[in-house]
Amino acid sequence: MSVTGGDGVPFSDRDFAAIRDVITGYCGISLSDDYHARLRRVVMTRMSRCGMDTVTDYLRLLSPTMPESGELLRLVEEVANTETYFFREDFQLQALARDILPELIKLREPRRRLSLWSAGCSSGEEPYTLAMLLQMSPLWARGLDRWEIRVLGTDINRRMVRKARAGRYRPSSFKGLTEPRRRAIQARFFRVEGDLFSVDTELRGLVSFLHLNLLDRDGAGLFGEMDIILCRNVLMYFPLPVRMRVLRAFYQKLAVGGYLLLGHSENLLGLKTPFEVHRLKDALVYRKGGSVFGAHSDSRWER
Repeated sequence: MSVTGGDGVPFSDRDFAAIRDVITGYCGISLSDDYHARLRRVVMTRMSRCGMDTVTDYLRLLSPTMPESGELLRLVEEVANTETYFFREDFQLQALARDILPELIKLREPRRRLSLWSAGCSSGEEPYTLAMLLQMSPLWARGLDRWEIRVLGTDINRRMVRKARAGRYRPSSFKGLTEPRRRAIQARFFRVEGDLFSVDTELRGLVSFLHLNLLDRDGAGLFGEMDIILCRNVLMYFPLPVRMRVLRAFYQKLAVGGYLLLGHSENLLGLKTPFEVHRLKDALVYRKGGSVFGAHSDSRWER
């Protein structure tokens, strides 16, 4: 089937599949067939801005042999899902605060250092939420405030990373909170700037952001081991081989005893991995248990 774009440029099923494959190979995102119309609109807009007349010419611009064009990343930024808000999937966050943090803080007491990574953080609400959970924990006033705390947010979308670093949010970013809780959170952790809410200095000091493609083998080398990794509502867009590749990277990045938290529609059940499955009261989470495993633990990974 061939569909004509708004400017008369044909966009066939083969064109859709070719561009989808390029995107998947670059960052893991696999667009469903239902995405055909939206991808066509995005591609037509990008072609017009790049002065391209045919999809074939545009595909050449997306080639890995032309990274200097930057067009592939711009296209990904247009099609990647960026929806997020503070305290999203709060039932899981409460399990993290209630069950996981006390266990990890006890385990990490000798080094007094804790690192958390929000992978695929979009505009930053999740990393700031993690920092708020830490400061709201009773453990904060019992000495955790004197620990070396690092909350890292990463995303492939440069525009979202810039927004996260700015730390200014509209009321819609608080939509997951009840009215009393929203007011309390805003009063404690934000300053009002017109119709925006700006993250306060103390909270901002716990969080840093980095532009990162989860398929970049070298990118994660920019930071050290993590105690907690949240990658929620990201892997659901990856085909299984890519999902397993990212899970391997997460496993290697976690310190022994560390936890991986996925989105409510994502789980590792039925997959062969070395992660221990832990069923908490309100969440299913995954732990890197035991002593340090072998370099690759190949026998415990899905083939």
